[in-house]
Amino acid sequence: MQKTLRTYLRPEARCSLKAQEKVCAAYNGKVSQYVEDERKPTDPFVTRESWLNHMRPGDEFAVPFFHRLATVRDDEKLGGLTQVRERIRKSGAVVIELATGRRTDNPHDYADMTAEAIAFYSQKGMTKAWAAKIGKLGAAASPVTKSVDGRAPHDQARGILNDHDEYPTLDDALAAINILKDENGKFYKHPWNAAFVYAEVSRGYLVLKKRKPGPRPTT
Repeated sequence: MQKTLRTYLRPEARCSLKAQEKVCAAYNGKVSQYVEDERKPTDPFVTRESWLNHMRPGDEFAVPFFHRLATVRDDEKLGGLTQVRERIRKSGAVVIELATGRRTDNPHDYADMTAEAIAFYSQKGMTKAWAAKIGKLGAAASPVTKSVDGRAPHDQARGILNDHDEYPTLDDALAAINILKDENGKFYKHPWNAAFVYAEVSRGYLVLKKRKPGPRPTT
């Protein structure tokens, strides 16, 4: 019988509750959602702190995006990433990132999630230039269908990113995206990379299918 994953959500301006719930809904499994400060005081998971406190060796917990588990990059501040990672380590539990299927008990996955979380905390969200372009284009010309910032359009990128048979790793998918050409037969000015993919998922512009774990390519 499939276990229900206790899933922690912490909405903010850069990562809305809607975007996080969308990821949970797309997950192929059972999840029980706990939203920061939106439960009864008697709920054992009313805060991230209580959620972390209930972790036990071998337990599996989940978050839509790994960066939801910390509030800042600065390790000296309450809620810093290193502090949260140490709590997970001491608990012996596993945290699954629902947006990607990555797990903290996979060292390669964990390294990638940590790096992307640091990148998320380092930025202030949507840049003014990006917001201005979105505003001018409107819904009919959103980044889903057209190139907005010099990168290949989202609809083309999404198709490649979610074709796990043809592109079994994220690196494979990014390589295929970055050889796409525009209507003039030219390569796009700016490439897609892992950090950009993660940011677009966080903003709700991309919904990615869960990747099945498998052997990593050797170098």
